[in-house]
Amino acid sequence: MKNIIALASAVACLSGGFVSESQASYFSWGDERLGINLTFPDSWKVVINKDADDVLRIAAPEPNGSVVCEFKMREDNRYRVYPQRYEEAVTKISYGKNFWDVYMAKHDRVNFHFVQEDGAYGGGHGSFALASYTTGYPEVFEERASLMFVGFYNANVH
Repeated sequence: MKNIIALASAVACLSGGFVSESQASYFSWGDERLGINLTFPDSWKVVINKDADDVLRIAAPEPNGSVVCEFKMREDNRYRVYPQRYEEAVTKISYGKNFWDVYMAKHDRVNFHFVQEDGAYGGGHGSFALASYTTGYPEVFEERASLMFVGFYNANVH
């Protein structure tokens, strides 16, 4: 019995030395005017927006600093005259596969691995795509992959 307790104590001490400290610090960002709240690890940093429709861009810490998450939003008033019950159909027409083809046209060697054209996201409708591609000018030429979502809600595209 004494040996079992000694062994258990030794295992507890040894395993305690290999457990890393938990990193649970997050940064919360919000824009009251837009009604948006986002949370991300505080080791990521907010970087300069590069496009007119960029709301927030964050980058992973080095050495993976080329990993970037972007949140974009713009008005799309083309369908304001239609009742909300047509929003799903509007989304399929305007934000399906053709939308992703145009959106990714700025990159080279685009390969779509998956496109889901009809989804409901938090009260709105949208689609998502998984693609690999090569970035081009003005960015560094490199192979990348992206998981992208687009949602249409209340005459805004997110």
